[in-house]
Parts: sequence; C-alpha cells; structure tokens
Amino acid sequence: MSGKKQSRSKARRSTGFRSRFESMTATALTKAKVQWTYESEVWKYTIPAKVHKYRPDFIVTRKDGSVLIIETKGIFTAADRKKHLINKDLYPDFD
Repeated sequence: MSGKKQSRSKARRSTGFRSRFESMTATALTKAKVQWTYESEVWKYTIPAKVHKYRPDFIVTRKDGSVLIIETKGIFTAADRKKHLINKDLYPDFD
C-alpha cells in the first residue's frame, strides 16, 4: 500500500471489512483455524438516559475465579430491585 490513507468505503470495497484492523483480525482467526462470521448478527440494545454508578458492599472472588456480589439491605425496595436487575443484565458473570 502506498503512503496514502484509504478511505473507509474504499477499504470496505477492497477487503469486505470496515477497517484494516478487522481485516487483520479475520486473517489471524483464519490462520488459527478458528470458525468465525463477520457482522452476521444485529443485536438491539437500549442505552439508559443517564449513567448511574453502583458500588457493591462486598465482592467475593471464589476459589474457581467466579465472583459473588453481596449487597446488604435492610429494606429491599422496588427501586433497589430494578437497579440490581439492570446490573445483573450488564454483568451476567457476577452472582
């Protein structure tokens, strides 16, 4: 390639990928004999209107490496439940 930068649309036409990094990743996956697809699915998601922060009371790392979140609550309100369900969806690997 010459010293000129390719536009995204030109790169897409010549390689089928949106970026050179994606093309390089596809090459690496193929060389590693990994089965892959490129942009074969579309996932819908909703971005909440406002970013919130959550600070768990206790984080326990189990011997197997999994993580357990312990939240101590005197009263578990509907708002608390909603917050916990949102965080469970965002961080499914945590119990």
